[in-house]
Amino acid sequence: MKRLSIKHIFVTLVAMVGMIPPVVANNLPSITSLEREPVVYSPQVASMIRYDHTRVNQNTGCINQRISLVNFLDKDFDFPISISYTSQGFRPQVADNYVGRDWMLDVGGIIYRKVNGMPDDLKGYKTLPGVHNTYTGFLAMLGTNYFNMDTMKKDVYQNPYKYAYRPESTMATLPVIPPTENKGNIESCPDVFYFSFGKHSGKFMINYDGSISVIGYNGGKYQVDLSGMKLLDSTSSQNTYIRILTDDGYVYTFGGDGYASLEYTALAWKGGSISNPDSEIMHNEITAFHLTQIKAPNGRILNIHYRDIGPIYHQFPTRLIDLNQSADYAKKTDLLTQYLLSGKRTAVKYNVIENKLNFKTNPPMYGETDGTLKNSYSLTKVALIDRIEVDGCTIHFYYSARSKHTIPVGDMKEGFFLNSGAKLDSVEMKYNQIKEIARFKYDFNWGNRMFLSTVSTTCEGTHSFKYYLPNVPEIPTPLTGNIDHWNFWRGRDKNAGLIPGMTQEGDNQLDFEFTTNDRDATGKDFDATQLEQITYPTGGSVQFIYEPHRYSYISKQTEGSSYYPSLEFPSLGRYGWAGGARIHLIRYFDANGKEQREIEYTYGKDLNEGEVMYIPFYKYLRIEPNFDKPGQYVVKAVSYNSDGFSDVPYPSTHIRYPEVTEHYLDPSKGGIEQEHSYKITYFQGYLQNLSWYTDNAFFTPLKSCAQNEYEMAENYKTFLKHLVAHPTEDLIKRYGKISKEVYYNENGKMQKCVEYKYQYNNSDKYGLCIFTPSFPLDIYFGLFTHIAQESFRTFVPVSKRTVIYQGSQEEAKVQMEYFSYSENGYLKEQAMVKNNGDSLITWNLYGNYSTSSGFQILPTDRKLYLGTSHGRKILKSYNFSYRPLEVLPGWRQYFNVLARELQLDENYKPIERIDYNYYDKYGNILEKVENNSKHTVFLWSHYGQNPRARIENATYQEVSSVLGCKLEDLSALTVYTPILDNDFRIKLPCARVFTYWCNQRNSITTSTAPNGQSTYYTYDKRGRLIQTYQLNEEGRMEILQLNNYHIVNE
Repeated sequence: MKRLSIKHIFVTLVAMVGMIPPVVANNLPSITSLEREPVVYSPQVASMIRYDHTRVNQNTGCINQRISLVNFLDKDFDFPISISYTSQGFRPQVADNYVGRDWMLDVGGIIYRKVNGMPDDLKGYKTLPGVHNTYTGFLAMLGTNYFNMDTMKKDVYQNPYKYAYRPESTMATLPVIPPTENKGNIESCPDVFYFSFGKHSGKFMINYDGSISVIGYNGGKYQVDLSGMKLLDSTSSQNTYIRILTDDGYVYTFGGDGYASLEYTALAWKGGSISNPDSEIMHNEITAFHLTQIKAPNGRILNIHYRDIGPIYHQFPTRLIDLNQSADYAKKTDLLTQYLLSGKRTAVKYNVIENKLNFKTNPPMYGETDGTLKNSYSLTKVALIDRIEVDGCTIHFYYSARSKHTIPVGDMKEGFFLNSGAKLDSVEMKYNQIKEIARFKYDFNWGNRMFLSTVSTTCEGTHSFKYYLPNVPEIPTPLTGNIDHWNFWRGRDKNAGLIPGMTQEGDNQLDFEFTTNDRDATGKDFDATQLEQITYPTGGSVQFIYEPHRYSYISKQTEGSSYYPSLEFPSLGRYGWAGGARIHLIRYFDANGKEQREIEYTYGKDLNEGEVMYIPFYKYLRIEPNFDKPGQYVVKAVSYNSDGFSDVPYPSTHIRYPEVTEHYLDPSKGGIEQEHSYKITYFQGYLQNLSWYTDNAFFTPLKSCAQNEYEMAENYKTFLKHLVAHPTEDLIKRYGKISKEVYYNENGKMQKCVEYKYQYNNSDKYGLCIFTPSFPLDIYFGLFTHIAQESFRTFVPVSKRTVIYQGSQEEAKVQMEYFSYSENGYLKEQAMVKNNGDSLITWNLYGNYSTSSGFQILPTDRKLYLGTSHGRKILKSYNFSYRPLEVLPGWRQYFNVLARELQLDENYKPIERIDYNYYDKYGNILEKVENNSKHTVFLWSHYGQNPRARIENATYQEVSSVLGCKLEDLSALTVYTPILDNDFRIKLPCARVFTYWCNQRNSITTSTAPNGQSTYYTYDKRGRLIQTYQLNEEGRMEILQLNNYHIVNE
């Protein structure tokens, strides 16, 4: 998280930002058959999944705003408490978060997952009510060493039935591990888990040998501990949790303590009536594990506690049905805030027999008379932080019920379900006698949607917000069917059906084309509900102006691409609307309302704007063998679903832009036509590459059937195999990576150009996955099963080329940098090439050190070389050595600290040596010795947070003897008392003593030099240094430094 005596040696590449990790599903329920509840994330979890604490840049056309709530500062825990906003567009079906629509409480972290087959942590799972067979999740494979991974990687393609087969009829779609004694039916499809907390994001998966593969998207070594994750065979509360160990010695715990920190779908139903779930399949499928604890290497712990309700509602969610029908639901405030109702309009037709419907062409489906169109509801149990606790600090979160609902009274009467949902009212921190408060106010508007109107904080004052709320004849509810392919509102232009008209060209062509525009985006009312203006505590403001997303390429799966995703031009015209909004113009105003500057964004050039990442597949053919004519296949039935059948890996970002220009404008000179400076940013392109699928393999897990029954026309076979195939590479690691930045002056002359190149590191790091998507079972998906390679490799920058133009374009300074990495993604070597061809090379080596709770990766060697045509010449080198520091007696808690630092010359002779002899239990240095002669002692207080003194020319033993105590004991003091007096200076006359006083925020307010001269420091409410001054002999202030923060609209 934070801390340790020496930081890892890394090179920061400015603006090389990786984007979001894979996403499990849309923020809306996926209506399947009864075997699984729909996965509906709370808006808080959906936001954390979508943006994963990563700056949203021009690549997606979104804006991001973050506002700090309280200033929690701790040397061991980098743990900001803030809220953040991200624009994207208006999706009516997405519920409002408890801090307002499109806002997120940016605190803590989560683990979520993409379910393959069935959830890994369920036991006694049935694919359908009433069936005989039950299944156990893949978590049962943990630590079993059942298969050898090296052997499996070689022979799974020749003998897949050794690892997966089907125990039921051909209608079953859940392959299992071949059974052995006491194994039972263990599914053969591991889930992929994704984590996001602080600066960390990545994924992990259980392997077939029981080990765990894990990767951090920004490199680094991670370990995942699933020993606390339980196989759940009922809805009873259990202490199930996941731990992630990071390379700085920290341990992060997610879940635990029952259901309080977990999210799951409590109830799901269609239409107005809700019946009790089948008791045979009753379970709470966990969709998100929230961060509950951070343990620092020195043993300090930060705990995150979540609100909870009575266990009866977790164990028997149907009790909520009774509560919904009672009159006293409004009194159950705690319950109302713990649940959130989501609703949507869906159109579903499964297994329509071919002779009753022409599968080649279908009109748009209205569904009003045949029962196809229904309202679908999901009640999600959400996780709400109650308080955060660490030494000397407690942060409380206070909520209340919303008392408003966006879903209209129709299918159900006014009751508990409609009125569920929380709003965060305030956050209160008590820290070292400091009390800070953040208060929230909301407006319920535009169909009772909850908009954050103001945030007032102790440190910063009040921020206020305005939103675009268009005046339309009918405000859409969450149950509207007027949505586009990506679930954005289509505006005031209404559609005819949720399933658009489609046609198929011929008997042997499986390509579908849309014949109606029912789900096409319109480009109208695109900015509805989006943030329009922020007014800052100073009175200044910023205004956001949007425009509709527009694309030049769209992802399609056709026979021409072997039904793998490929990008094609729009079917009509040069461009198409993609739904949602992208930022067009940002305008900055001072407190008097005078516009100060503008930034305008343009996207690409002619025929090269956005690239749509996916489009749903609404129609699925049920293809079966023709047993009367072996080797032939027939279309037995057709299935339709307005949510789409395609297994979309990353649905939260539906469009990306490979080229974006920022125009820096002076509002007094007009618009973009004025002469102005600008910057063009080019991103990694997303044109699908069929080579990414070359390692894909498929098999039919019906081992008992004759092989010749599955011979078929090649296009049918390809269609069934490739429709949900996953690429071998984890493409999300490419998304958002900058390939080039070009800067121009107001005359259009290039001033600077920076180019980046990347490659995958450790291309052989992957885990095998028998991939089975969680589709409705009765659409007969799964004639073929996909043997996938889940990538666990990093995508790293390998070179950076910077060209700076001086004067004419011919006069340019060129600088090249090259980078190479270790197996875990640590920077191993950096080479900076000079103009004369020589290069300065930095080489790094790291060591793996065990701690009582985990491990640390620390730099051990660094060498600087001069590279010439004759080879490398050593210039200087450094060596770092470490030792374990005992925190608790008996080595119950220990971690590693820097013991010695050596600097050596070109002949490897020491030229400087620093020994770090003593530390306190928090990891603070108490004594360092330079070159075996110069001793410096350091004193600390307040759990090691505050420096108290620096004493030169004195040893640890001398200072400890004079003070009459161990210096380690002083670090635990929590009150300010004089430590060093005049008697101390008399007893150590050669010592040079510098003393420090800190305020309650751990910032130094006074430092006193050995000559008695004091220097004073003052700060603003945000903790930024305002002025540094001393007092002269007359006691008058003499300012040494004055800082004015002229930050626009702060």
